[in-house]
Amino acid sequence: MKVLWIFKHPAPYKVAFLKELGPRVGEVVAVYERRGESDRNESWYENRESRGSGYRPLYLRSLPLGKHNAYSRGLPAIVQSEKPDVIVVNGYSTLAEMHLLSYLKREGIPYVFAINGGIVKSGEPSLKSKLKEHYIKGAGLYLSPDEHSSSYLTHYGADPSRIRIYPYSTIRAEDIPEKPLPHEEKMAYWANDPLIKEAAANKKAVFVAIGSYIERKNGRQLLSHWTKVPRDCLLLMIGEGGQKDQYLYYIENNGLKNVVLYPFLSHEGILRALRHADRSIFLTKEDIYGHVVNESLSQGTPVIGSIHSNAALKLLSGNRAGWLIDPSNEKDFLQAVEEPLDLGREEAALEEARQNTIEKMVEAHISILNDFRKEIAK
Repeated sequence: MKVLWIFKHPAPYKVAFLKELGPRVGEVVAVYERRGESDRNESWYENRESRGSGYRPLYLRSLPLGKHNAYSRGLPAIVQSEKPDVIVVNGYSTLAEMHLLSYLKREGIPYVFAINGGIVKSGEPSLKSKLKEHYIKGAGLYLSPDEHSSSYLTHYGADPSRIRIYPYSTIRAEDIPEKPLPHEEKMAYWANDPLIKEAAANKKAVFVAIGSYIERKNGRQLLSHWTKVPRDCLLLMIGEGGQKDQYLYYIENNGLKNVVLYPFLSHEGILRALRHADRSIFLTKEDIYGHVVNESLSQGTPVIGSIHSNAALKLLSGNRAGWLIDPSNEKDFLQAVEEPLDLGREEAALEEARQNTIEKMVEAHISILNDFRKEIAK
């Protein structure tokens, strides 16, 4: 089976998944609309040119618009020349995707519509809502990572009986340790880190918050909450972005010597940091998914997660892998921070992560895409 998969850019998590899926189904031809998004660290794309057995990347000749969009009318020609058994359109918001979706609908070509997550925004203008409905409805099948994202699809006209939920992950099974690290080993790791060894001295716990320094990731509220946290708890905010100077100003003005802005890390570096953290914090104002939740759990690190993240809603609800809170609720935040360290929570985090790996994601897609191919071949 040849699968043609359309996506905006060669995000490393998408490349890893499609390279694993390709040889299992026959071949995946991945068409990327642009070589990168302009607000991403260039090193994030370190493997974008790589090929693999059963995986062939193509780069659309397009005009990049802004940070994420792309204009091109070339996708229909690729569909015609590649003659795939199954077409997966992984998004609808770029001009290139809109043009392709219009072509597929007009020609009566069956396709799968995939999303990485979705949140319905209150007060959305009617015209914008109708535009989304026009491009989302009408697919032969839908791929969704969780129930909340599925609600997004049905809100814009998708037939609920045609939605298939898959386990969404950026983690391979081999990335998950057999058991959590001892607390003493975690503290020793940071005590030997030249960037923060001074800040880590005499601390009883290390908390890690990973994400861009932008308004949506809610770092300023996290810093506000952190002024009430005991000073023997260390917070590492790992990332980069436009609000860095604001963060530094707030940290200096409030004497937060137990907060360190830590530089951008590779995927492997992020997993290593999470493995040595006592807890991960993700207080986003809005995330259609939020891979850092799954990544944290995969290292045995419980998560203090936002109710505004679909990943947190999916992976933290009803288990001991973390705390699901309203980011504005300072009391709940402080209670989660100050709760004594618990090996049971760390083991629950690992167990949850083992149910959400790239391998599990691939297995689910093999079954879903095979069924769809048989259905449209009738």
